[in-house]
Amino acid sequence: MKLSQATFLILALFGSFGVVLAAMIFFLRPENNPVTTRPKPDSIPRKVAEPQEPVPDTPRSDSTALKGEDSQPAENRKKILTPAAPRPAVSAEGRRFQAKLQQEKKEMTALRKEMERRLKDQVAAREKKIAMLARNCAKLEPGEAAGILLKLDDGTVADVLHHMDKNAALKIAAILERLGRKGALLIK
Repeated sequence: MKLSQATFLILALFGSFGVVLAAMIFFLRPENNPVTTRPKPDSIPRKVAEPQEPVPDTPRSDSTALKGEDSQPAENRKKILTPAAPRPAVSAEGRRFQAKLQQEKKEMTALRKEMERRLKDQVAAREKKIAMLARNCAKLEPGEAAGILLKLDDGTVADVLHHMDKNAALKIAAILERLGRKGALLIK
């Protein structure tokens, strides 16, 4: 099985990604510290929050008083309890590793984009060359074109024949078949 340059490029991309991922797992693994568990919800410290609206200390005597409004001062009203969010402690070493990891991630993204751009350029250049070869083979006699196409692999010959006019491609394909190149004759 013969692999093209694009296939090798993609395999190299995945291989390098695997190597970087393995290195990151190896070097950035946590130390052998005992596992800490989350505190139970009952043991979470809670802070008391005051109501949002200021409540007057004296009851309303006019008609704007709301039904069900009690005349107790704000201190006696039910206070809202909210859990205090514990902040994880991050060491300077952890911040350095995070910054280094972010930098490597940016570099990997840039390298991936560059490799994708190069791959697109190579595919476009190959298509351009195949189209040019198809135009030149269409101008030649079928025997001359078949002689040139015999030097190419089956996939490239099939691509060239697909870019050609169907009648010219069939004539060249018939000659190639007589010369023993049946694998390249998959004309749609």
